Formats: sequence, C-alpha cells, structure tokens
Amino acid sequence: MTGPVPKPVTAAVSADGFRIWKKDRQRVEQDILEGRPFDAFVSERGRFDGMLDFLLRTGLWAAATEMRPSGLKKDNGIPYRLLNGVECLREMAGIDTPANCGPLLKDSYLLERIGFTAEKVESRLRHDRTVIDPESLLNHLDRFTEQDLEAGFLQHLEVIRHKRWLRGGVYAVDGHDILIPYGQGYEGARRISEGAYGYKLLVLLNIQDDCELIVGYILGGLQESEITMLRRMLARLEKTMGPLREWLKILWMDRGYWGTDLFCELKQDYGIDFVSRVRDEKLDLNGAIQRQLEEADRPWTSFEEERQFSGRKETQKVRVTACA
Repeated sequence: MTGPVPKPVTAAVSADGFRIWKKDRQRVEQDILEGRPFDAFVSERGRFDGMLDFLLRTGLWAAATEMRPSGLKKDNGIPYRLLNGVECLREMAGIDTPANCGPLLKDSYLLERIGFTAEKVESRLRHDRTVIDPESLLNHLDRFTEQDLEAGFLQHLEVIRHKRWLRGGVYAVDGHDILIPYGQGYEGARRISEGAYGYKLLVLLNIQDDCELIVGYILGGLQESEITMLRRMLARLEKTMGPLREWLKILWMDRGYWGTDLFCELKQDYGIDFVSRVRDEKLDLNGAIQRQLEEADRPWTSFEEERQFSGRKETQKVRVTACA
C-alpha cells in the first residue's frame, strides 16, 4: 500500500523536480477504514509473503542478495543486490528460466518489497513494460563464477549455524542425476554410454524430524563415482566448516557408497560413525546376518522406493529390519 494520494513532494533541484513516496502503514489502515482513496500495489503472488518475511527476518535474504558477481566490472545500472533479489523471487515462484519471468517482473508489490522504488515500478508499468528486462537478469547470472556461488553458500551456512538450526549430528549423503536432453553444449556436462548428457549432484543433509537442511554439495559429471565425489566434498567441508569429527557424528549412506577403503577413511581420518545398506547378497557379511534374519519373531518393515540408474528409473520393494 502506498497510502492516500497526496500531492507529490517536489524540490527545486531541476525543472522536473522529483517525487517522494512515504510509507506509513498506520495512516494507510486508518484511511481505508475511513473510506478515503488510496493506491495499492496488487500482487498475484501474495503467498510468497510468509517466505519472504522469513528470509528477511532471519538474515538469509541478506546472505543471498549480498553476493557480488566477479564478472561485474562497474557498480552502475541496476544494483546487483536488486538483481539477486529478483533471482530469489524467481526461485520461489518456480519459474524455470529468466526468459519466462515476464509476469513476475510486473508484480509491483513484490518488486517494491525487495527494493525497487515506487517511482520506477509505476513508470514502467504505466507503459506496460516489465520493471527490468529478463535479459538483464540472464546477463547478471552469467557474471557469477563457481567461487562466487561457493562463497555465497558458505555465507548461507553461516546464518544457519548462527541460528543453531543444525542439530543432532546425524547426516545423510545422497546423489542425484541431472539429465539434460541435447546437453552437449552445457559447460561440464558429460555423456554416458546410454547417450544422456548431464551432471551428478551430491548433497549432504542434516537430518531432523520433518526437516532436512543442505549443508554441503558437489557437482560433477554423470560418469563420476559417487564415492570419489563424497571424498572431495568431505575434504572441502573439513576446511570450510571445521573438523568433521566435531559436528558430523553419524553419516547415513546408500549401498552405492559401500567400500572398505571409504569406511576406514570415515572412521580413522574423520572420526565419523556410519550406517550403510549392504551392497549385495554375495558378501560374507550376509552369512552372519542371514541367521538373524531367519528368526521367527523378527519384525520387518516394507516400503517401495524409486531408484535411478543413469537416467533410468524403476520402483523396487524394500524390506528392512535391525540386526545386532
């Protein structure tokens, strides 16, 4: 809300002067109750208000918008903080590419909230134009380097740690294949035998009841081993987050990380306990376990899970129990 429609405040600095919009919520509320005229920034995306308030209140918004791209030569034109804010809104809205941001870039309410002046918003929308050109956002994103993004992620983690949101010391590692049709032109994208292009993403999650927080990630080619990528990620976290033995107490892993070399490294080098699914039924370990599994009174839990193998998905039924 911008309140009632007063005469603009002018100043004799030039022939045109300038106008000032004063934000006064109490006055706006009173004028609405009294039936006086008022202007309003109407948003079709008011459902983002709660998330935006949360980001602003906790400091996560500042961590995201303060990232300055290394490719930015001069601080002129649209401030990079505002462009970062628009990118945050795009992510919240689930818009796949900046080219499809047209409706978002006409949302006067959200754009005013993240820092665009009321005058700029009003003047652009008056001519049915977006507040910024989608190409400006795309060019802005191209100026970031991998090091910029890593530094921004660490700043995000610093806020989370300061808020004491990481709890329990239980973490899980999970890998995801990101397939890109006709992706031969994408930087770093690799092709596998089935012909698919893309990346492999590994994430480290802090596991809590009804909550998973990403505390680490690493991106590689589709053909890379998840064990190798995990080693790289743990070495990086040891440097950026402090000694792993002080905060990563238990690591949950899928069967894809099975290997005595990795298990020894986790325990001996980092002091991490771990839980892993058995790689396959041919291991000698199964002999001792099998006798326990045949106990008549043993409780079992069954569920279905979707697994992905280099782009091919299939659903498997899994039965689990606990062995001493």
